[in-house]
Amino acid sequence: MPGYTVTEPLIAAPWDWGRLVLTGAIAEHEELEAIKPRIATIEQQLNSALAEINETNARLEQSMALMEENMNKALSKSYKKGFTAGGILGFVLGIGLGVWIAD
Repeated sequence: MPGYTVTEPLIAAPWDWGRLVLTGAIAEHEELEAIKPRIATIEQQLNSALAEINETNARLEQSMALMEENMNKALSKSYKKGFTAGGILGFVLGIGLGVWIAD
């Protein structure tokens, strides 16, 4: 059309816009392809760290169970020792009281 001025180049030349979009998509694809090995390495490091954390947690749980078992044994032994000492003291006091009353 005579006297028409192009004010928006994308509308005037859509093939340029398409070329720009396609070039950007190709560049983005190449960028992603370049980053993929680094992402895989990071995933491997993360997986090994998680495996290490799980192993540490398992060892910690085993240690806690062992400590609890040892504490229960010591407590049971302490109760038996106290019960025996209390029984002997009660027996001695009972005999002493019985002898004193019988006198």
